[in-house]
Amino acid sequence: MALFPSAPGGGQEVAHGYKGKGVLLHVITDSHGFPLAIHSTGANGDERVAASGLLARLRAEKLAKKFAFVEADKGYDSAKLRAEMVEQKYFPLIAWRKCKSSEQRRPTTRGMLDLLRGKSQRWKIERFFSHIKRRYRRLLARWERLQTSWMSFCKLALIAFWVF
Repeated sequence: MALFPSAPGGGQEVAHGYKGKGVLLHVITDSHGFPLAIHSTGANGDERVAASGLLARLRAEKLAKKFAFVEADKGYDSAKLRAEMVEQKYFPLIAWRKCKSSEQRRPTTRGMLDLLRGKSQRWKIERFFSHIKRRYRRLLARWERLQTSWMSFCKLALIAFWVF
């Protein structure tokens, strides 16, 4: 899932997207809603590419040999990303975009999705984003022009989330 902090000051990796000028903050959380990895891209960045990078970071920390469920919104829907997730032993629970190509692929996983329907855990990452917005207002509007400074504040927020 991604959070969109606006960036009125500009800076590195700030771009114009459909929501305006800013950045996207991509986060992977565990099953309890605690953050595991964070990544940022420009507002016009591709969410599917960012997900691949996050999963690569997470693969080193993955302890279980079983399949792990990964739930994401429609922005991460792509056949390539789904295949990459299955190859890395993640089961993708990604909402389908409304297009003809996704409707043709839908029946292959419909049975498994019907079993898991009603047990969505996306509210946990939404809770994490609301916590970040409420407690760390500096992250809500990106004022830092350097990418390293911005990511440092983001990582400090993640550390504080785990500690407090």
